[in-house]
Amino acid sequence: MTSNNQPTHMTQAQTPDPLFLQAEHLAKDFSLFPKHSKQSLSDEIKGLLNDDAIQANLKDLASLDVDGYVAKVIQPTQDKGRPGAKRIIADLKGRLITETHLGSFYSAEVELNFGSRTRRIGFIAQERTTANGAWMPEHHYAACKAIRHFAELSMPIVYLIDTPGADAGEVANSQNQAHSISKAIAESANVDVPTVGIVIGAGYSGGAIPLAAANILLSLRDGIFNTIQPQGLQSIARKYNLSWQECAKSVGVSPEELYTAGCIDGIIDFSPGDRDERQHNLRRAIISSIEAVERAAINFVRESKDLREHYDRSLARFLNPSKNLMG
Repeated sequence: MTSNNQPTHMTQAQTPDPLFLQAEHLAKDFSLFPKHSKQSLSDEIKGLLNDDAIQANLKDLASLDVDGYVAKVIQPTQDKGRPGAKRIIADLKGRLITETHLGSFYSAEVELNFGSRTRRIGFIAQERTTANGAWMPEHHYAACKAIRHFAELSMPIVYLIDTPGADAGEVANSQNQAHSISKAIAESANVDVPTVGIVIGAGYSGGAIPLAAANILLSLRDGIFNTIQPQGLQSIARKYNLSWQECAKSVGVSPEELYTAGCIDGIIDFSPGDRDERQHNLRRAIISSIEAVERAAINFVRESKDLREHYDRSLARFLNPSKNLMG
């Protein structure tokens, strides 16, 4: 004779939480994501170039020949006297709490005035005054550590991008450079605090991507950004017999072209050489970007039925715990 009663030590199959099933469903089907549209948060960010100015700049760029394009767009980022990230952060006039300088890696905790209050912000940057801002694996791991530290303190994080790309030498590759880049991208994308990426000089190749994995990605007026250096693109596309200068103009690495293509969320009306009213636009953009991300998160939770239902289920489990948990 058999019994239908299960042994007391066996647990019944549990049904997954619907919120995680919904998230898995969305992750598997990119067609369910909203279609690309104009950057929705840019209207809330202060200190940016307006659309009229961007369109005017695009017309000017279109009229340039290759040499003129290189002189206007690329050469400013190659200026040996261009200030590095540490100098730019100091010019924000915030109160420096702590800083870490490890070769071309720089991080700082800075207190900025948000108007009605002061807040501490974590900065992680590529310092061009050392190795042109190229990171080795230890720098990517240092960035991971800094990201986790700032997130644990619930501090917004600002990434300052200025690199010709990650170090591609034998030593870097022998230390698993590709893995360190991937790890930094994952850490940046996994935090639950606002993140803002800003291209302050050159933003090339895999070295720029970890710091570009942010909620909002902006560029200075004279920043440049692309997932590969024009010189590297020239090597790959040899059959087209193009110079790297022609590759740069063909791809379009200027902020205006990047914004129009939807690669960045806005262009800050600021260059490190500004000494007029525009010198305050970087600070305005940083502060308003952080606040825009926080408002967007609040609105997302407010409008998400799935999250509210998940919260109700979690609260119900706390108030009425399962017998299996009360043992």
